[in-house]
Amino acid sequence: MAAVSSAALMLEHLGELDAARRIAAAVADFDDDVAALGTNGVVKRLQERL
Repeated sequence: MAAVSSAALMLEHLGELDAARRIAAAVADFDDDVAALGTNGVVKRLQERL
């Protein structure tokens, strides 16, 4: 989750504000169990929210 949040910050820095806001919102709304889902499960859930 930290890496995804960092990517949103980088996109914001590069001027890609819409993409940064969508990613930040997807991370902020994430309420699933990261440990149970694992990396692939987390990525899939985040992609669904974008």
